[in-house]
Amino acid sequence: MSNAWEYLVTANAHDPETLTHHVNNHARVGWELITVTFAVKGESGTHYFYWRRPVNVRVPEPPPGT
Repeated sequence: MSNAWEYLVTANAHDPETLTHHVNNHARVGWELITVTFAVKGESGTHYFYWRRPVNVRVPEPPPGT
């Protein structure tokens, strides 16, 4: 039996203070982190996070901006 997945891409500004919160917030609602594209070290920019979870998981989405 194969799993059906849903996918999500999120972005977080290059801000170490909010990075952990962003990742933990998505993990709490059932998302599994697949990979990250990090902003270049020493520059401002945006990190992109690629997530997946089984389709049958129905939990609230994280609040906007997290």
